[in-house]
Amino acid sequence: MAASLRGALESLDRPASLCWYGDHVPIMPEVYRRYGLPSGSVPYVCWNNWASAPGRSMDLAAEDLSRHWLQRIGLMR
Repeated sequence: MAASLRGALESLDRPASLCWYGDHVPIMPEVYRRYGLPSGSVPYVCWNNWASAPGRSMDLAAEDLSRHWLQRIGLMR
């Protein structure tokens, strides 16, 4: 699904940006008892169809992600 969405955004003739993250951790008590609790880290990706610079990895709190993304694409100071 993400690849399909990215492909559609890449084909646009106007700027497009996407910030995608997953915050769902399923409730699996038996798995957690056996292997321990999840780390709490959540992967995310911010992408746009106009930047040619390579991406970089950053650790951000979930509540900071949308603000950071909007600042990077110029919609927020």
